[in-house]
Amino acid sequence: MRKILYIALALVCLVLATIGATLWVVRTSSAPAPVGGGEPPKAWQTFTFLDEPKPKSAAREPDHIEDPAHAQARVDARVSDQPARWVRLIDQHRHGVEGTILVGAPGLWPFETIGADPDGLAVLPELDVTTMARQPVHRYELLARSEDREKPMGFWGEHDAPVAEAFGAGMVADAELTMVAAADVRFRVEDPDGNPVGGTFVRMARASVGLLHLTTTTAEDGLVTFTRLPPGQYTATFNAEGHSRTTVNITHTLGAEQTIVTLGQGRAFRMPESWRGPPGDAPTPRSPGDDSEEQSDDSEAPTEQAEAQAVPKLRVFVVDAYGGPVDGALVELWSATTRVAHGHSRGSRPLELSAGASAGKLVAIHPGWGEGELASSAPEDGELIIRLDKPLFYSRLLPGRVTDIQEIEIVLDADLVEDNASWLIDATDPDSAAMRAGIQRGDSLMSLRRVGQKHEAIVSRRGKTERFSF
Repeated sequence: MRKILYIALALVCLVLATIGATLWVVRTSSAPAPVGGGEPPKAWQTFTFLDEPKPKSAAREPDHIEDPAHAQARVDARVSDQPARWVRLIDQHRHGVEGTILVGAPGLWPFETIGADPDGLAVLPELDVTTMARQPVHRYELLARSEDREKPMGFWGEHDAPVAEAFGAGMVADAELTMVAAADVRFRVEDPDGNPVGGTFVRMARASVGLLHLTTTTAEDGLVTFTRLPPGQYTATFNAEGHSRTTVNITHTLGAEQTIVTLGQGRAFRMPESWRGPPGDAPTPRSPGDDSEEQSDDSEAPTEQAEAQAVPKLRVFVVDAYGGPVDGALVELWSATTRVAHGHSRGSRPLELSAGASAGKLVAIHPGWGEGELASSAPEDGELIIRLDKPLFYSRLLPGRVTDIQEIEIVLDADLVEDNASWLIDATDPDSAAMRAGIQRGDSLMSLRRVGQKHEAIVSRRGKTERFSF
């Protein structure tokens, strides 16, 4: 019995020895040969257990990126050999960015789209526009977006382009635009019940009225997307049939979510929220310290038939919806269909107007504060206070006044864009009725009315009231 146990133990040892020898042969045969020959190091002859961590594979080498200095030398050679109004898109590491550029500029309509090559280079269109001093205009508004959709980049801003002669020695820093990470801007347009409003015309701009804007239309689900826009402040205007025109100001960030816009029903003009609060009691305006102070040139200038004989003076004050004095509001005194006198409010000082015996109504208009009116201009003490508590285009005391937004835009042959409480004229076509009459893009419309077979538009331009007939 003991002999049988010895034999079994010997067989087990033989099997184990055979297995060990086999593993050693496999291990040493797969090991790389040492430099100069000889036996493999002992570290290669050790066993590897199943739970031993395997060595990590080497990290993939990053893609080759060209040295910015080499790219700059190539760019310098190109722009110096071919003088033009160059612009270059670069990232934060000064590498060129390939993409497309939407170009807006004075006198450039429609907008132009140009491409930037892999070096980020593009040539801006020349402008056939001069200033009043006959100096060439070279200011553009540019929206640049990269071709890389996975890592989108963008730039949107104004650019004073150097002249072609500036590139004689190579690229200039003033012609480089630094791109930043960009993201999509998404809106969902709904009615007051939360239903999507498809077919809404949407206009997106960096400012209320600039040299450049984007337009599109919502899908049936009320969704709309503007792609690859850099972070910043934007103004979006929404127009839909049967709904009021709505303007929203947004702060776009890379992590911004979808913005829900609710359109109201009814008229296209809506009263700003600031006008819906209860106005405070209007303080009694103080009289000027010196009543003999000279009035402004236009304070008593009648534009239509006026009374010939000496007439009493009206002392007119204009205040906002909360009672604060307003300076620069247009005030018109009317008798039936005749404008007797007009002038501009003077804050806490009175505006004096010559009041004819039959003068019966006063209208005050300010591009930022709105409108106010008085149906009677016969106070006992000669002083009147007009409160600007109505939105623009509200008063119908003016004869022939046009108040419907669609009709206004048809007459002007241009769009109106809401800018807080003002309505800016987005005239871009030189052949439009507005621009032929002398109205400029960005003028703030105060009033439009029919006068016989023509129309009279009153606008505010850089704080000054202008009238145009067409």
